[in-house]
Amino acid sequence: MLALAAWRLIGSKDVRQPAWSWLWLSDVSPERYTPMLRLMDEADFRFLREQPFFTVEQAARLRAQRYRLFLAYLTSLRSDFTGLAAAFRFAMAHSDRDRAHLASSLRRAEVIFSWSCLRARTGAYAWSKGCGKVDAAKPLRVFAAIHSEVHSLAPHPGLGVTLTPPLREPSGNRRPSAPIPLPSSRGAANPK
Repeated sequence: MLALAAWRLIGSKDVRQPAWSWLWLSDVSPERYTPMLRLMDEADFRFLREQPFFTVEQAARLRAQRYRLFLAYLTSLRSDFTGLAAAFRFAMAHSDRDRAHLASSLRRAEVIFSWSCLRARTGAYAWSKGCGKVDAAKPLRVFAAIHSEVHSLAPHPGLGVTLTPPLREPSGNRRPSAPIPLPSSRGAANPK
């Protein structure tokens, strides 16, 4: 029953997987999501409650606005995580490293990420009603770890590696596709 509820809450219906590319991969960053850590900070509300002009209605409105912002950040984080997982799978398939270990790490990270997103979403709802606390740091830590791992596995655009399909010959026959060269170690390209 709990698994069904989790699937319904964090199902992929509101998460669009980005059409990832190496350019997208170079742009996505965990730092983009650090503001979500502060959205649910009670220090702001303690300060505002001390102000004579701040009313209970304003507090409720501000909580609702921050809750919606938090959900938008969380949806975007989940979408980017899905893209990172796809890039991780692609890089893993072309890696010289132990694939079974990498696949196990990715599955574990996906479960932890999904569970922590569910907890963050549930906590944010409770917070928006004036009770509870939100732990947005956990999904962000998992995201940062996968982000780092993908960058350690993936080729970088500066190395001249491309994901474009092989060009067609004028006769319409395709050239035989060669495997995509990946760095043999962090930062070093395979010689041609």
